[in-house]
Amino acid sequence: MTKDSMVALFSALQASETLKPITSETADGDEVTLTRIELELVLAIAEMLAMAHSPLYYASDAAIMVTTGSTIEAIPTHRGMRSLAGTTMTTVLMTTHMGEELWHLMETMFSGDADMTTVMANLYDIHANGHVDLPSLGNMHWQHDWSRFVVSDGMVD
Repeated sequence: MTKDSMVALFSALQASETLKPITSETADGDEVTLTRIELELVLAIAEMLAMAHSPLYYASDAAIMVTTGSTIEAIPTHRGMRSLAGTTMTTVLMTTHMGEELWHLMETMFSGDADMTTVMANLYDIHANGHVDLPSLGNMHWQHDWSRFVVSDGMVD
């Protein structure tokens, strides 16, 4: 897979109308919105960076449990290492020192990308104001029988 094919793949993503966006207010009373696709994109990039920059931390369920203070939700893979579920990766990204480092890496990566900068700013604002508990939102996955995305409780959002 080339860089161009990855950019094309992520550019072609469209938010499903069945998934409600994550909406919250800032301290100033402004409304910020984040789609589930945007959240998953940030989490996927953060997970790749964690694998590349801190493989010992990423591979250790014990280290993740100690730093987050919560259990691990993982996605099993056919071959190789497990992946972290969105709820776990959200907790790592938003509440740990490792998450701060990943955040700084992403800020550097996307410093010239206005769209990603906005997505990250909205995610930060939603987390910072405390009105939405991001890890409790559930994991998004594709439900083949319904031909739509659903959240982990199996209910269409």
